[in-house]
Amino acid sequence: MGSCAHRKLATIASSLGSTRLMAISLGYTRVIISSHLDTTKEILWATSFSSRHVKESAKLLMFERAIGFAPYGSYWRNLRRIAANHTFSHRRISCFEGLQQLIADNMIGEVVNEMNESGFVEVRGLLRKGSLSNILESVFGSTLGLEGERLGLMVKEGYELIGEFNWSDYFPLGFLDFWGTRRKFHKLASQVNELVGEIIKEKRREGEEINMKNDFLSVLLSLAKEDQLNDADMVAVLWVRMPLPILDLLFPS
Repeated sequence: MGSCAHRKLATIASSLGSTRLMAISLGYTRVIISSHLDTTKEILWATSFSSRHVKESAKLLMFERAIGFAPYGSYWRNLRRIAANHTFSHRRISCFEGLQQLIADNMIGEVVNEMNESGFVEVRGLLRKGSLSNILESVFGSTLGLEGERLGLMVKEGYELIGEFNWSDYFPLGFLDFWGTRRKFHKLASQVNELVGEIIKEKRREGEEINMKNDFLSVLLSLAKEDQLNDADMVAVLWVRMPLPILDLLFPS
């Protein structure tokens, strides 16, 4: 349906006179289209619609263990509490102001250097580097060197894969994998588990120093025992916490 699928679905509903609700099936997936403000509000607030449909790609890439896809329940509420207190609170956002200022200063310095040396600046690469550094520092407390570059490429691949059409999301194809999509999911998830798992182990070796740091991984490792996540869930939460750099969202290659 392309990038404006929601508009095309709304047009179909309107043409059939379904001004409030219309139900259709995409293969074995039941879809409800709401074209009315009040009906949409009711759906968004109803607990019956709290858990969104999870595509096979999201499951295989571990997205169903993160707040965006996790089913409504105690686990999701715990993730929401962690996000509210340790990710989006005013204090947490403010503590990264110095880091962001440093990254901005470094970017300005690189612009000056490149202009002095060659007379022009490749802005795209500069912005991507700054964006990735900000994400890695705020999530892991370090740019991670080559590991950070690898993780950035994995994030880009993950967002591309989850956006691909996958027949298994709509039809029970079982072991059939005509275009190798499922193999790509498994391969990437295995790489992410290995890399992020090693980063968690390395961070844990810092011991008591973790309690004095503000990055998201340190926060997760410092949670009270009753709120702590196991390593598998932490890998998923950290993986999805790594958003695609804003430049790649606005201007994909």
